[in-house]
Amino acid sequence: MYRLHNFVIVCLILLCASLPHVGYAAQVDVTPEVYKVTINKIEFHNSTTNTWVTVGQGDMTFDIASVNAGATVGGYVSGKPIPAGTYDKVRITVSRYMSIKIHASYGGTDYYTTSSSMDVNAIGVRAVVASTNSSDYAEGVVVSPDTSNGIHYEVIGDYFTDTQTFPTPVTIQKGSSGKLKVAFDVTNCCSLYTGDNNPPWGTTAFFYPGAPTVSASFE
Repeated sequence: MYRLHNFVIVCLILLCASLPHVGYAAQVDVTPEVYKVTINKIEFHNSTTNTWVTVGQGDMTFDIASVNAGATVGGYVSGKPIPAGTYDKVRITVSRYMSIKIHASYGGTDYYTTSSSMDVNAIGVRAVVASTNSSDYAEGVVVSPDTSNGIHYEVIGDYFTDTQTFPTPVTIQKGSSGKLKVAFDVTNCCSLYTGDNNPPWGTTAFFYPGAPTVSASFE
């Protein structure tokens, strides 16, 4: 029963680590005030029956920078019992659209996220435009790539689906149950790009999210 938390940890890490990198050097890493992500589905592969088992389904947007994020995600993936069997893979479907709100300082200048977005490369990535005017401070939308571009996940319209194999298969015994506890640490997980040295996107400053640290337990 206690080993079920291994699945949850991997799912949450995949959710966060699947966020694609912009590919350029950031000027400063910063902690977001708001970091919203939408899960569409989480599935486990039962190798005993060769079937995919859905453990969470339906769009749910949650702010992983909030104090109750762990409880929200825990409720999403713990809504139904997992059938007995040996599980070897996880498949997670996530929206390409995410929201962030961040304030950062660099080189003596304060930068704020705005409600505007901008393209930063040729594969559909959009980032939040940064402003030095505090009156522009707002929550902005970022968009992950519109193609897998050689990366392991699959883009399907406004979502991407990532399938990973567990390093070691986990066996769930009949009657397993418990309560999930999850915690997110978003400290310095997002980045400010100021446009110094005339990078490919120009000199416009912007913010883009990275992967937070996730911990979980199943009791």
